[in-house]
Amino acid sequence: MAEDDSSYDLEERTFRFALSVRSCVSEQTWKPTQRTDVNQLLRSSDSIAANYTEANNAVSKPDFNHKIGIARREIAESKLWLRLLGATSKEPSLIDQLRASSRNLTNSFASSPPSSANPLHRISCLTLLMFLFTFEFRA
Repeated sequence: MAEDDSSYDLEERTFRFALSVRSCVSEQTWKPTQRTDVNQLLRSSDSIAANYTEANNAVSKPDFNHKIGIARREIAESKLWLRLLGATSKEPSLIDQLRASSRNLTNSFASSPPSSANPLHRISCLTLLMFLFTFEFRA
């Protein structure tokens, strides 16, 4: 894959999503009641990238499927924290952009079932879908 095709690389996109969350969090002033949500969002967004990277280095098909499953659950968790923060923020526009990006990640991960017999086939399916779902948020 060429350098300029990084928007189609799911490992790069998960990294950029986590980086965008960090950037958004550091630019906002949060109420005491939002701090738990912010901390949980940071953890879950980092975990998406970490587990997808680990899946790409899996030692077996069950290990690969397990890590992809964790990444999927972390995306769902990130979406919840973003929803809560968006509902309680005075200026939710940055949060809304992150929510759109999390929906795109959900679509990318959901495109291939975790029970696929061949992990390499699953990765190529996800890579192909990157042409359809590009990373929308620019930090």
